[in-house]
Amino acid sequence: MGLCGSVRCGCGIVSSDGSFTISGSGEPGDPFNLAAASTPWVAVTLINSWVNLGLQPAQYRKLGDMVYIRGQIQSGASGTSAFTVPVGFRPPTSLDLSIVAYSGGAVVALASVQAGGPFNIWTAATGNVSINCQWSVTV
Repeated sequence: MGLCGSVRCGCGIVSSDGSFTISGSGEPGDPFNLAAASTPWVAVTLINSWVNLGLQPAQYRKLGDMVYIRGQIQSGASGTSAFTVPVGFRPPTSLDLSIVAYSGGAVVALASVQAGGPFNIWTAATGNVSINCQWSVTV
């Protein structure tokens, strides 16, 4: 512990009260500079008859190299793209993700986000779909 009552380590500062503050160089490539690498929540543009349910509109954001998608949508056909993930938010390879669908009860459904951008949904349920997933944009 330094004379100032805190210790600096490679990714942050541990204060004498035990709290930890993440810090970095402030450079855009610094993995600990989340503020520089984060975006606000942005509404997705739904396609193929998919619409927002209203409780939580479909949105995406990025923190560091992680993309987060949230929302509740309905009315689209199984096996179709609900939206296209923009460049810079896409995974390096296609991913299959578990999501929840509702039709008289909750059931597991499948979402597939393609490296080219399509976010496809497969479900046997006829109700709404709750999207709450995340992925990295790096390998």
